[in-house]
Amino acid sequence: LTSDTGVCDVSNVVIPSRRHLLADTEYLVEILLSAAKINQVDIDVALTTLSKAGVTAESSKEDAMVLLSIIPGIDTAIVETLQSEATAAATAIATAEAAEAEAVATESAAAVLETDAVAAEKV
Repeated sequence: LTSDTGVCDVSNVVIPSRRHLLADTEYLVEILLSAAKINQVDIDVALTTLSKAGVTAESSKEDAMVLLSIIPGIDTAIVETLQSEATAAATAIATAEAAEAEAVATESAAAVLETDAVAAEKV
């Protein structure tokens, strides 16, 4: 886990007495991963590995905007603006990708027409 793939939070579930070893302590580990950096297959492999090691693990998908909005001190208007701008950016990217695909198709069609024209001139 690196800072560009996610974050990790660890807390004691049971606080041991001084006589207990750290190995006897139960921990709650929460890991938030970037969907842009980590794919579901890798998450499933990690969960399977943890399960085989005897670690109880579960997975859930969270809406980042919902998580941001429940953090004390974060202005909900800022979160709403971020959501709006992120949606607009995603739409712009999709539009640009569609335009790029159309341009490539048009260029390919033009190349075929040019080849046909050259062949027709030779006749």
